[in-house]
Amino acid sequence: MQNQWTSLLKDSVIWKGYDDQHSIEVARLKIQNFIVPQLQRLNATRILEVGCGSGVGPVVLRESGFEAYGIDPHFKDDVTDTYSFLISGEGKRIPFPDRHFDLVYSLETIEHVGTRDGMLELAEDYQIERRLFIRELCRVSSRHVIITTPNKYFPVDEHHVDMHGNPGFRVHSPFENKTLSARELRNGFREFGFELDAFLNPRGYYQLERVKKKFGRIGSLVSDGLLRLSSNRLIGGSFLNPHLFLLFRRLDRA
Repeated sequence: MQNQWTSLLKDSVIWKGYDDQHSIEVARLKIQNFIVPQLQRLNATRILEVGCGSGVGPVVLRESGFEAYGIDPHFKDDVTDTYSFLISGEGKRIPFPDRHFDLVYSLETIEHVGTRDGMLELAEDYQIERRLFIRELCRVSSRHVIITTPNKYFPVDEHHVDMHGNPGFRVHSPFENKTLSARELRNGFREFGFELDAFLNPRGYYQLERVKKKFGRIGSLVSDGLLRLSSNRLIGGSFLNPHLFLLFRRLDRA
């Protein structure tokens, strides 16, 4: 698997954030320290990542013994021809049967659905596109869905990427619709038979490197404290929480 991992990274690095070994290692740690514990706790073995970027997540999960798959619209044919568990496609049309996976997860993806020009502009049909995206996540999961995304009600989007692909921070109004709130996501998933089960503890998800670089140690300590509070239901959906880590549960599990 290590040879496959090395070859995959060489062949399929497509995101600017994954163009060096350090960034790849950060992505690996995110999966190992945040996603894997959730899967173990929920006893989930067959997994799908929607919007998997360069494929880091599914490869790490397969190294850890999970039957993991990934779908992303940016994969080239040579990658998907070589790695059958990586699929080129959009989350709005997932080529798997109903309830095929124990758990589906999507990290920092849903806020890009229904946007144009690197999330700088909303499409006219953004609500329809996001509804289709949520419907597909729910359709192919038999038990759980995990979503991570910036919180609409927090005044700063720390996950913003500008039109040139450069990461940064964006101050925004809680009344705009480029990002989503916990309430909007809860209502969206409820339509397709899933209930918001928990605000997850994000421990292990972030290295807070960008915050440390821009705001120093004090800024990173503040951010870390806010993130830890995000698992509290009262705080998790409020303007005090910068990022949403949400677990949804299917109500009609067979």
